[in-house]
Amino acid sequence: MVNVYVPFVNINNFLIDKFGEFEYRHCKTIFLQNILNIYKLSEKPHFFAHVHGNQLDLIAIANNQLQLSNSFIFQSRTDFIYYILFCAEQLKFNTEYLELVLLGEIIENDSLYNIAYKYIKNVSFIENRSSHSYADAFNEEIKRQFFILLHQN
Repeated sequence: MVNVYVPFVNINNFLIDKFGEFEYRHCKTIFLQNILNIYKLSEKPHFFAHVHGNQLDLIAIANNQLQLSNSFIFQSRTDFIYYILFCAEQLKFNTEYLELVLLGEIIENDSLYNIAYKYIKNVSFIENRSSHSYADAFNEEIKRQFFILLHQN
């Protein structure tokens, strides 16, 4: 896997001038690394749907390997489920056995959750396994919303 992105040079230069050298990583890299670390031994097909605003970051793993990582802009709940079901179809994942794990700005019984559950029976929320001591200060909904920040290595 190669995750390619171009940081803003002027912002990087400002930060280097202000704070010195630093390591920067794209949030998708952190997301992928953490999902693969947590679910590396799972042989079942899993989709991870990270929702933020009207963007869906979708990761699929099966047989201990990354199958898909992509981002989609959606305008409606129909768009949201379309991208998930279309990717499942392309990967030949049976939605009866697929496990859809939700995180980000999504809560139980909202419109996105309800349409996902209508078409995929195994829908759950990611379990937050952050080792940071400050993660305990937040409720589960906040931990799911900020999963990427709370799981930086």
